[in-house]
Amino acid sequence: VSKTLMQTITIGLTLVTFLQLWSSRAFNHPRRKVRQSFVWMFIPLAWMTYGFTARLAWDILPRATWVPVFVAMAFAIMIVINIASPAYNELVLQNTPLLRRGRLASLRMLGCGLSGLAGTLLARWLMQAIPPPHNFHICFIVGPILMILSCPSVLFFRDANWQPGPAPFRPGELMVTARALLANFNFRTFLV
Repeated sequence: VSKTLMQTITIGLTLVTFLQLWSSRAFNHPRRKVRQSFVWMFIPLAWMTYGFTARLAWDILPRATWVPVFVAMAFAIMIVINIASPAYNELVLQNTPLLRRGRLASLRMLGCGLSGLAGTLLARWLMQAIPPPHNFHICFIVGPILMILSCPSVLFFRDANWQPGPAPFRPGELMVTARALLANFNFRTFLV
């Protein structure tokens, strides 16, 4: 895998940042917690699909097939992250008292960090216990299972502050917004 390919995957997250402008409209709904939970489940389900498919068809399909499939999956996940993250942060901020937001943020980061450390230990064990390349594929099955278990936690938020927001999204607005951003020199500089 080339450095150019890895940089392309990395810059993909930046290239779809304009989708964040659509986030509040996509999730501004009385059942926004349910929408958030399902959208966040897409990420582990996408990686599980890749893991299962690669595990089962690795020797059937040509090796050159797997890099584009991985890149396509990564870009799909980047799109979901850019659409869902701002609305999730909005949900958390609207329902957390101002003086408790810092503590909540630090506890969330502590939980993410500890989960990440535990995940690396599990991944290391899997990588040693199973021969390559299937050890890599199994990690894309086991890790997402753990993430799926955390996605419904959004449903436990007490969403007392939901208010009707702007008019429903119209697909043409996305292109107008994208053109306006790309016409902005500072945004183009940010992308590079």
